[in-house]
Formats: sequence, structure tokens, C-alpha cells
Amino acid sequence: MKTEKHIFSKLGMGIILCSVFFFGAYANDGCDDEKNEYINQNLALCSVHAYNISAKPNPTTPAQRQLMQDAIALKTTVMTQQMKKQYDFLDVTVKRFKVQLEKAILTAQAQAAGAPEGSSVGMGGGGGSSSRSTDRDIVISGAQNCGLINGTKEAMNCLLGNLRLVQSESSTNTARRQLEKDLEVFKLYDHDGHASLTNDKGVCKSANIQNNKEGIIKCASSVRVMINRAIEQYDKERMGRAYN
Repeated sequence: MKTEKHIFSKLGMGIILCSVFFFGAYANDGCDDEKNEYINQNLALCSVHAYNISAKPNPTTPAQRQLMQDAIALKTTVMTQQMKKQYDFLDVTVKRFKVQLEKAILTAQAQAAGAPEGSSVGMGGGGGSSSRSTDRDIVISGAQNCGLINGTKEAMNCLLGNLRLVQSESSTNTARRQLEKDLEVFKLYDHDGHASLTNDKGVCKSANIQNNKEGIIKCASSVRVMINRAIEQYDKERMGRAYN
């Protein structure tokens, strides 16, 4: 534990990682230059191992070597975690574009077959003047398919609207089916939040919302809290970008 705290004190707290990959025993990669403004020695993964702990010669004592190895391992772990987050975000974006493209193709095909101009087609493959009657992701009257909404905040607000309908629905089966559809959309935007709600101890696990009106309401309330927090964070970040 002491070693870990020591490593964190050496590395500092940062969120932007700068990785430097050059080969050679003593490559001139700039990690050893204290005046280098483009490389943060506390965060950069340097090709010369000693530079990762702000040392120039390689460590000679077991304790120093262990510190160096731990520092390299920690930097690599944090870097990999950040790359995974970027991959997950890209994966969600691609899935959303795929859904929107499929719906646009179906709508164009329906109109080419004689459907009225401006009609929409749900992903279930049907046609008509309203996606509510054909979209299998819409169970409750008045709900929307939030997976087809453009914009993160707009989709989150769409889910909030559906959750209100779920909580007021008198049919347990209908409410559960709509909630399950919306949970899948929520998963695309917040995979970790969805996992925490649907795991073995989560309020939204399948057993809790099967034919259980109280369980459905609790699940919808928990999702609502997470979405409201996400919207607040989104607004703060957008306001921060506006001031910068």
C-alpha cells in the first residue's frame, strides 16, 4: 500500500496521457528534459525505463527497481483503461449510426413502394404513418424509440419521458417490456451504469421486474436518477467548454 501511494505521488493526478514510444537503449525521446513542455514526465511512458521515475541512470537497488516496474505497470494500466473507454464510446456511436441508417433505408423503401411522403417505418419492418404502431421498441402508447434520437442529451430526455410512462402504466407486463427496451438504449450510453443496475444485486435485475409493479417502479426511479446525473454532468462540461 505504501508503495502504491508512493507511485501515485510520483505520477501525480492527471487525465490526459502522453505516451512516447521510441526504441533504443537511450533514445532521445525528451523524457529526461525537465524543460520539455510537451511531455509530462509523471504521465509519459518513456522508452528509457529509468525516466519513468524521473531518474537518469537505471536503478541499482531492489527497491528502486521495484518502484520503476510498478510505475511502468501503473502507467500502462491507466493508458489501457483510457483506450478502452475511447473504444466503448466509438462502439456506441457506430451502433447508433447503424440503427439510424437501417431506419432511413426502410423508410425510403416504404415510400418507394407507395407509402405517403413523410411516413416512417419502425425497425420491426412494418410501415405506416406513425412509428408507434410498427416499432417493436415502442410498447406503451406515447412512448418513443429513444435509440433513434440524435444527440446524447436529447436521447436522455427521451428516456426520461418513457420512464414517466412506465411508472404510470397500469399493466405490469406492458411496463416491464417498455422498461426493458429503454434499458437497452440506456446501456448504449452508460454501459457501466446499466451493469450496476442489472447485475445480481441490482434493482433492475430480471427477477425484480418480472410481474412486480413495485420492482418496476424502483428500477425506473434508479434509471431516472442516473440519467439526471448524466445530464447535469453533460451541462457542466458544455458550460465549461463555452467559457474556455
